[in-house]
Amino acid sequence: MKTRFVGFLVLILLISQGNLAYSKEARGVTKDSIIIGSIADHTGPTSNVGVVMVEAYRIFFRHINDEGGINGRKIKLVAEDSRYSIPASIAAFKKLLFKDQMLALLGPVSIGETKVLFRHIEKEKIPTLPWAPDESVMKPYKRYVFPTSGFYDNEWGVTLDYIVNKLKAKNPKIAMATVDVESGKVVRASAVAWAKSYGLKLHHETIPISAIDVTSQVLSMKRAGVTHILIHHVAPGAAAVLKDMKKFDLDVPMF
Repeated sequence: MKTRFVGFLVLILLISQGNLAYSKEARGVTKDSIIIGSIADHTGPTSNVGVVMVEAYRIFFRHINDEGGINGRKIKLVAEDSRYSIPASIAAFKKLLFKDQMLALLGPVSIGETKVLFRHIEKEKIPTLPWAPDESVMKPYKRYVFPTSGFYDNEWGVTLDYIVNKLKAKNPKIAMATVDVESGKVVRASAVAWAKSYGLKLHHETIPISAIDVTSQVLSMKRAGVTHILIHHVAPGAAAVLKDMKKFDLDVPMF
């Protein structure tokens, strides 16, 4: 991973310097530093993911810097908190671009934030590694966007295949519980399409992003007689579902 990422940054550096051959220096690059921006949720509903990711960036870049940096340049990470908010993400992008003069961007994490920034990324020619696991980061093709993970569509296809063909579930009644944000819409559409290919119809529940009590959703799934639950939510939301499943004696597998 280290070799690939360092190689990616070196490539960006070479391209940037080539494109700006007649200027004094490339954006985000000085004689002794490379500025990388990050947009993630530090304090919002998905901060349990965002904080860990940013800390991983810091550890990784510290390791690279301790070994001499990239062509003698040390990486400087400027991390901005989007609070899982589209307006905050746009503001963070502008700050990183115009004030900090970033060379490249890590993030955002959410599909909604990433989609909104696509046109800005292309216009400003910012190499970007978003964490949004959706095909929209690739289709249609985007010159400066580099996906970093698999997509939700593949994940739910594999999960349903496992239930049907590996667990050999007979007449499964599967519930899909999704978060009430953009990614939830994407996941629901994908899961419904996959379920249809297996001749299944999903029971659906929507769970608020900041939910701590999901009594109504769990009781609804229990009344429906579901045999398996697919959940798309952040860790606290998934934990709330597990807690209420235990409370109301809904003993079925959850994925």
